[in-house]
Amino acid sequence: MHGYTNSHHDVEYLGARYAAHGYNVLAPDLRAHGQSGGDLIGMGWTDRCDLLLWIDYLIGRFGADVSIVLHGVSMGAAAACMASGEIIPAQVKAVVSDCAFTDLQSMLAGQVKKLFGLPRHPVVDDARIMLKARGGYDIKHASALEQVKKSITPTLFIHGSSDGFIPASMARELFEACRAPEKRLLVVAGAGHALSAQTDPSLYFDTVFDFLEKKAG
Repeated sequence: MHGYTNSHHDVEYLGARYAAHGYNVLAPDLRAHGQSGGDLIGMGWTDRCDLLLWIDYLIGRFGADVSIVLHGVSMGAAAACMASGEIIPAQVKAVVSDCAFTDLQSMLAGQVKKLFGLPRHPVVDDARIMLKARGGYDIKHASALEQVKKSITPTLFIHGSSDGFIPASMARELFEACRAPEKRLLVVAGAGHALSAQTDPSLYFDTVFDFLEKKAG
């Protein structure tokens, strides 16, 4: 799953690596991105519901013995973490979360302060009202952090130490909160936002496929 304002084209580098390891790849465009419909971006919260439908589709098409990995980057990673907190089929063997944010309100507040020097109130609160009216959901519920507290799916959290958009501390928060009996945290030194795979590809992909080897490999 791709990030904000991107499309499936932007995660082809991930798909190619998975394909080289013998996986089949499904890389959907999330809501209001690429070829998908919609005019309101859900920042992972609405997308989590779509991921559950994609999972059901894969199980229906390939059978109950299919093994599924959810791998997302940025907003796509948040969507994967959010989906993992739902009642998720056992065929989902693992989640790989690359630079997810903890929750939408905190992420927006951080960006408003960094870019404009403005406090959380009233900007984020106004955005909350607008999204409730237009999008039908409350951003205070859009929390990957609260969702991973309910997740029992093995999860690998990845983040760049030099991420200037979503701080690496959020990955540590997600890692600590995750209920899954097996979890791992990789912080890639010097990597910016969504650039861990490009900064140290050997470390990144070796860690990913080592984590997945006995689960869906």
